[in-house]
Amino acid sequence: MPLLTELGNVLGRISTKISPLTGLGLLPVRCTPHAAAAGVVFSGQNLCRAQSQNCGTTKTHVGAEINMCDEIKTLLPIIVGGAIGIAGSIIAPTWLEYSRRKHERESLTGAFVGEISAVIEICKRRQYIESIRALIAEAKAKQAEPNKSVWFHFSVRRNPFPVYDANVSRLGLLNDPLPRQIARFYTQSSSILEDIADMREGKIQRNRDESIRCLEALLELFEDTQAVGGKIVLDAG
Repeated sequence: MPLLTELGNVLGRISTKISPLTGLGLLPVRCTPHAAAAGVVFSGQNLCRAQSQNCGTTKTHVGAEINMCDEIKTLLPIIVGGAIGIAGSIIAPTWLEYSRRKHERESLTGAFVGEISAVIEICKRRQYIESIRALIAEAKAKQAEPNKSVWFHFSVRRNPFPVYDANVSRLGLLNDPLPRQIARFYTQSSSILEDIADMREGKIQRNRDESIRCLEALLELFEDTQAVGGKIVLDAG
């Protein structure tokens, strides 16, 4: 018994010196059954338990993170593949529709430009504007015939604007300001043809001065329409 008591006192003194170090985590703590039987209580026991618990918690977190990484690696190809599929299903039809409308717009623009260019060229070769100017000058020179009507006319036996008539509903496909310019060109051209048809059919009966004013208005409309057509050809080209 004295020997056990002395051993307990020695271990108590040793624990008193070691406990501050173990409390700081500078020395490892070993919780042994012999020390407990001798009545020695180490202050580092609680730290030992806490470290053990923390270690287990850390291992749990690491394991959860590893499992989550594995799940992400498994799902990532599915997510990427699905995103690519959705993007393709949206982009491909949109691109095809854009290409189709672009081709249609270019073809329609070319058709209108071709017809307008032909009309302008025909007017130049047949010298319609020059003929109207000469007729106005001649009418002004004949002062002795104030009651005589002076008219300019030519015949149109077929539809001169087949492209416009077939595609007028598709003008909205063209880039701005072509729809507005084209509509103006053909509307003024139709007005010119109507005035000339009335002159040819004798529906307008006026004296010389009134005839001159009508011819001057027709000449102005001719020149403006030709300028509008030229701008359309230039802008579209």
